[in-house]
Amino acid sequence: MPPISRRNALLLGGLGAAGTIAGGTGLWLSLNSGPAPVTGQDLAQPGALRSSGGVLAATLEAAPGRLQLAGRLAGALGYNGGTPGPPCGSGPARCSGSGS
Repeated sequence: MPPISRRNALLLGGLGAAGTIAGGTGLWLSLNSGPAPVTGQDLAQPGALRSSGGVLAATLEAAPGRLQLAGRLAGALGYNGGTPGPPCGSGPARCSGSGS
């Protein structure tokens, strides 16, 4: 392979520096020009399901719908009309009822 001339070395170095500057500028612009994050209200804890006589009788219905998430309406799978679904306590109780 023939030796590289001084002119070609300067040309290649200049092209490399220009590419690095262009790439760095593009990265900086993409990181600093994004929209502000969407924030909404804190997630509210839904009402808890309680057992009676050691038996938890509950129906959980999973269905698609439009739910308010992070301040925006979004299509999501919800439980009993909301997200997250109602908390079910774990312990010595048995679950009875129908699930969807």
